[in-house]
Amino acid sequence: MINEDALKVKFRAINKTWLALLASILSYAVVGWYVGTIERSLFAHLLENVQLLGYIVSASILFGSLFFRKKLLFSRIDAARRLKGGNALQAEEVVSLYTGFVIISSAVSEVSAIFGLALCFMGIDKEIFLLFIIASAMAMVLNRPRMEELQHAVEYAGEMS
Repeated sequence: MINEDALKVKFRAINKTWLALLASILSYAVVGWYVGTIERSLFAHLLENVQLLGYIVSASILFGSLFFRKKLLFSRIDAARRLKGGNALQAEEVVSLYTGFVIISSAVSEVSAIFGLALCFMGIDKEIFLLFIIASAMAMVLNRPRMEELQHAVEYAGEMS
């Protein structure tokens, strides 16, 4: 079993990774806002369809992340335990799974910002671009790493099946 201080050190590393990914959304916002847009008429026929797709994907990510986050994490822990023949996982294995989980959920949360940036280059209004940035940032904040969640995952993985 991992002690509380070691778990906090590992969690801080996870949190730094998440913060770096969150900061990338800010860079998308700055680039999209200050670089400007390509000639709108070049993409006028595509803009509405791609914008609608962006809305659908962003809403799916935002709401999907709320409902499936814990389910995915604990199903992954269960799968890892099955691979070990039903034996308990070491805390370091759980931290590794959790780190990967945070990175993947953060990267998926960034998709809205990337859609918004692409649409910005295609000529979308800057106010709509900012909606994509805000949706992405909200998904990142909702999917932030939580110490209580990591502790629960470590405890859950240590239980015998």
